[in-house]
Amino acid sequence: MRSVLFLFGDFMKKKFEFSKLVLCLVMVTYFAGLIFGMDIILHLSTDNSSYIATALCGLFSYIGAPVAVSIGFYAYKAKAENVEKIRNSTVINTIEDIPCEESDF
Repeated sequence: MRSVLFLFGDFMKKKFEFSKLVLCLVMVTYFAGLIFGMDIILHLSTDNSSYIATALCGLFSYIGAPVAVSIGFYAYKAKAENVEKIRNSTVINTIEDIPCEESDF
C-alpha cells in the first residue's frame, strides 16, 4: 500500500481544477448524446435511408459545436496559464547583474 501512495503521492496532492471537471462532463455528455441520438436516428429511419444522412449532420452539429467551443476555451485557458507560469519562473537579468570585464568590449 505504501508503494501505491509513493507512486501516486504527487497526483493526489494536486489542487482540484474545476475547468478539467467541466471539460470532462462536456465530453461525457457529448458521447452520451451521440450514442442516444444515433440509436434514435437508426430506429426511426429504417424506411427512408436519405433521412439518416440529414439527421446525422444535424446531430453532429448540435452536439459537436458546444464541445468544440469548450475544448477551444480550455486550450486557450491552459495556454494563458502556461504563459503566466513561464513568465513568473524566468529571471530577467539587468545589465548591472551581468558580470563583464573591460576586455569584453
